[in-house]
Amino acid sequence: CVLEILTNGYNGDYIHNRRIALDSWSGNTHIIPHDFTYNISEINEESFTLDKNHTNLFTVLNQSSRFLEVKHNILYRVIKDEKIFDKVIEDLENIKDQYLISHKTNLGSVHRVYVNNQNIESQNEKDFNDLIKSLKKRKKKIINFLESNPKASWENYKKGFNVKIEKLLPISNLIVKFDKKSPKWIILDYNNNQIIDEDDKYFFPNTNGNFRINLKLFANRIPVNNYIISANNKIVPGNTKFTFFVEKNIKPSELITFNNFTKKKLSLEFNKN
Repeated sequence: CVLEILTNGYNGDYIHNRRIALDSWSGNTHIIPHDFTYNISEINEESFTLDKNHTNLFTVLNQSSRFLEVKHNILYRVIKDEKIFDKVIEDLENIKDQYLISHKTNLGSVHRVYVNNQNIESQNEKDFNDLIKSLKKRKKKIINFLESNPKASWENYKKGFNVKIEKLLPISNLIVKFDKKSPKWIILDYNNNQIIDEDDKYFFPNTNGNFRINLKLFANRIPVNNYIISANNKIVPGNTKFTFFVEKNIKPSELITFNNFTKKKLSLEFNKN
């Protein structure tokens, strides 16, 4: 899943088999990547998604907030900490001369019209340099996406307040502030039934009277079928509301969240309507 995002490609689909290894001791299933190619096409930031799902398996997994959190964390770690793009670029640059010599003598399966050694050499070097540029851009765009602000807002509700999340990135560690007297508790309507019951989650204030909602909230992922005769779905985020009950219906003055990776603070937009 992470590898598909890094390469902007896919491994397996609805009409081809996917190779897996079953670990009977741990109960884990490991996907074996094969026949991978790197798609040099530049990522479109407007349509870029981390929720790639070319199979029913990923269609189901990408609707799980636990899976999404693990995927985001691994993706950020391998790019930012393990520097996977930097290592690949360094390896390629180290073999550039040998690669160009080899590639000049191997035309491959694609017929080149009017073969000319000079043209081949210049085209090969241009293709190689374009690949390096693509890897650098891919790294920058994915990191910029993960480090961007989540698209979220909040509004008052007769029993407390609602938080709305619109896009792919979650909100984390929500801080709820009050201007006047703080309530004794805030409750997340966990099962969204608009009443307080035993399934809901309770939160209590700190010494300053503010609340830290130590949760990560994702927008719902909705599978959409683009093809009549195929089960090939794409995942789109839905505008998702989370309801919080507040003791005595006291209204907050500000809601603050943080980017999951940079820890940058963001004051959520208040929606009067």
